[in-house]
Amino acid sequence: MRRLREVFLGERMVCAACAARGKMSATRLATTGKLYNFTVVHRNFPGVPVPFISAIVDLDGGGCVKGNLVDMIPSVEAIKFDMPVNVVFRDAGRKDKDGNSYLAYFFTPAS
Repeated sequence: MRRLREVFLGERMVCAACAARGKMSATRLATTGKLYNFTVVHRNFPGVPVPFISAIVDLDGGGCVKGNLVDMIPSVEAIKFDMPVNVVFRDAGRKDKDGNSYLAYFFTPAS
């Protein structure tokens, strides 16, 4: 029997690839990867500053995640497919009812 190695973000009880139950386990994902795809967003919901870079990154060692690419000029000319990136955690710009900041992951160009 072929064993699949699927990667999902968030806690799950059932594998979306094979429907197995109770066999999911946590794994640490890499903090480095390569830019797979992107778009420069120029229009968004009111109150969300634009432009920004929405990116899809293939993580080293497996997994594919979507987030914002930060710390660079949001222009198509400045961004390269397959460019190496780092995953960083930062203040997401929102707070909970107690005033605590939400943290989120972002991508930065690898130096």
